Amino acid sequence: MPDFSKLKARQPKAKVIEPEEIFRRLPKPPGINDLYQSQAEVLRAWYGRRDERDLVIKLHTGGGKTLVGLLIAQSTLNEKGEPVLYLTPTVQLMNQALAKAKEYGLPAVPYATGREPLPDAFTNGQAVLVATYNALFNGISKFGVSGTNDIPVAVGAILLDDAHASFSVIREQFTLTVDAKREAGLFGQLATMFRQAFQQVERVGTFDDVVAGAEHGVLEVPYWAWADKRDAVREMLKNRAEAYRYVWPFLRDRLGLCHAFVSSSGFTITPIVPPVEAIPTFAQAPRRIYMSATIADDSSIVRTFDAAAQAVEQPLMSKSLAGVSEIFRAIGDRRVESDVLGDRAAAIARSGHLERAICDHQEALNIAQDVSDKHVISKQWLGLAYAYHHLGNLAEARRSYQEGLALASPLTHYRCAILLGLLCLEEDQVLEAQEHGTHGIDLCRTLLDKTPRLVRPLYSLALAYLGTQQPHEALATYQRALEVCSAQGVVRDALQDLQLLRGSRVAWGCATLGIEISPMEEGFGGACSGTLAGVTPQALAFYLLKSIRYCIVIFNINLYIYGIYLNNQYFVT
Repeated sequence: MPDFSKLKARQPKAKVIEPEEIFRRLPKPPGINDLYQSQAEVLRAWYGRRDERDLVIKLHTGGGKTLVGLLIAQSTLNEKGEPVLYLTPTVQLMNQALAKAKEYGLPAVPYATGREPLPDAFTNGQAVLVATYNALFNGISKFGVSGTNDIPVAVGAILLDDAHASFSVIREQFTLTVDAKREAGLFGQLATMFRQAFQQVERVGTFDDVVAGAEHGVLEVPYWAWADKRDAVREMLKNRAEAYRYVWPFLRDRLGLCHAFVSSSGFTITPIVPPVEAIPTFAQAPRRIYMSATIADDSSIVRTFDAAAQAVEQPLMSKSLAGVSEIFRAIGDRRVESDVLGDRAAAIARSGHLERAICDHQEALNIAQDVSDKHVISKQWLGLAYAYHHLGNLAEARRSYQEGLALASPLTHYRCAILLGLLCLEEDQVLEAQEHGTHGIDLCRTLLDKTPRLVRPLYSLALAYLGTQQPHEALATYQRALEVCSAQGVVRDALQDLQLLRGSRVAWGCATLGIEISPMEEGFGGACSGTLAGVTPQALAFYLLKSIRYCIVIFNINLYIYGIYLNNQYFVT
């Protein structure tokens, strides 16, 4: 008689959860055998910290960020057996991620629009769902919205690809705009409701021109008028709830946390920070991984996604530019390698890690010197000097500025001269400062005579005017520069330049006006605080840039709100 007791049930194999081992076992495209060093470093770091709720991963373009995200998704699927969501800003990027998953044999399914339910393979934890940010963050989301009868979809992890490109997408998803043309009647009622408030602040003429379309500015509704009439606005809008179904569920109970704006194109309501907690799938996810090539302002992740501050303070980054460097070395273009490494160093410096930025700038400089390209070399000398200057190492900053100045590259010559002039002011070398500042002004004017709308020379020229005690010219040039480009990153760079005036004679003069040039919370930028009462044009130039930092929404209808605390009579339009 056979002994059936010897027959044992076959034990299922334990699933591999280490990302590098998952990659080793995958089928690979021709020519691909191993991960880039940068990919491997980031995956090991993630695996060791994978139970932290919020993590930021930074990899440069070309560094294989998508594959890293897919391996993290597969690791979570294997470990937890719970649904995993992979988000991208656009449908095109969604398709690219799906193609990458297919290339490596990783199970992934696309999000289907319309009334189709979420795929079973996703809800059963068998495949990662690749979707756009819009698919998750909308008022009728298939994943569930708080305050409705929908049962939220619980996930084991959410990966947010190209997080640096998602901020405007998320802002738009939580912003309601009554179109001035399509909803002319409702727009007129809302405008009429707040016209008296603009009369009280003596801006009714501007208001009427904006509403009539004769002027293309954007005006914030005075906060006290909005607080007084937001309940009436709610009553008006709830009758149009179906037309605004993608956003109204987010705002109907949060109007007190919103700002309202009037423009020639519509009446806009947007929250100070996006209420992402209204999507339980995201708010309750135990793992949220933010992936980006570069994020100039890391705090945007905290403001936009309510992420933990520790996540941006301790991002997962490769210790070298390995992945990108290997690509450039393979094609033999070390000039590009130096440029990319220098750009990375600049991004690191903006986050406040100046010592690390100096190391990367030095490495980029060494590469540039190897290829003997004076333009690339001068760029790295400038970046190195700028980081040393902000760190307070004036001796090294001076030497680096002088090295860059000696190369006379049109790309950096004017910047080296102007910033060296500011350094001389800090050292109380007034005559030398005047000489370098005047030289920088001449160089900027030469460039702008040929191409009047060059952004960096315009802002640098305004800075040089401040450093050489020419406040009227500085104010006019800042205003001109803002008209040409007022993008957040550009204004942020201008504020960082202003930070270098701390300790100079210009800063001493501002102190007497009650205006302080002080470090910003993020990175090594600068901001100004104080009152506008009786200020000179020189002080106003400083204040103007502070206004732009907090009110960048005025120059961009996408409404990037980071906090608006200015009195309406000082609002820039």
